[in-house]
Amino acid sequence: RILWNQQSIIFHKSEEKFSCQFSGPSPISIQAINHQITDFFHNRNTSQSFAISDLIIGDDRIIIPLLGEPDQIIPPLNSLIENLISSQISENNITLLCHQPLADAIALKYKGRFQLIIHDPSAESERAYLASTTSGTRIYLNRHLLDHDIVLPIVVAEPISHAAGLG
Repeated sequence: RILWNQQSIIFHKSEEKFSCQFSGPSPISIQAINHQITDFFHNRNTSQSFAISDLIIGDDRIIIPLLGEPDQIIPPLNSLIENLISSQISENNITLLCHQPLADAIALKYKGRFQLIIHDPSAESERAYLASTTSGTRIYLNRHLLDHDIVLPIVVAEPISHAAGLG
């Protein structure tokens, strides 16, 4: 049993898998998203020890990996971009990285203001070696993540009512 999103979640276990039932987080307004990102960016929230804006200088190259549906990604992305630009980051130094279905919506919304890279996990030329696990498994990332000074991901997971994994 764990507590998540103010819910008590009970895990069910069989020989081959475990599962649990839960509800996803409640939706929040665009205004609440903007407020949370601005607070995080400028350290108005006491849960972090520094402001993101303190780490960024004007010529830093920033990449923003995106994962989620356009209607979920665009509100926090707008807020993050506003905060970056207010911190004197040039639009030329902001790169957006996402998969093709999201890339179409991003291209339509931002009309070439930022470099847009479409992530293709099958393209070996797009991968860069990061490290190896203790068992020797090599770990690769999209090379663009390693080519930038700062990585600020926006990932919005879809809530699901049933989660299961193999044990």
